[in-house]
Amino acid sequence: MIHPKINNIIADLIGEPLQKIKARGNYSLNNELLQSPLTETDSVIRFFCHACGLCVELNQEALDELVNIYKLNKPADLTGLFLEASSCEFCSQAYVNLKFSSL
Repeated sequence: MIHPKINNIIADLIGEPLQKIKARGNYSLNNELLQSPLTETDSVIRFFCHACGLCVELNQEALDELVNIYKLNKPADLTGLFLEASSCEFCSQAYVNLKFSSL
């Protein structure tokens, strides 16, 4: 289930709640995309899911929400980092093995 707060943020952005993405598994990291500059002015980090291949930019509010919900230790400097998970709330019940990783 997508966390209600996260789904509310998504609904505010795109006008409707998000539906589940079909997880096919074993998606590979796209290093070129992960290393490219963030495209949105309020984005602070990218997130990648290995189960469904979702790769999105997160703003500070979304990042803080994930850090709080999943009790992550957020580095002071996010430069050269991204978030990754084995699966996420968009394709599964919850984020699994959510962690900060180096590019």
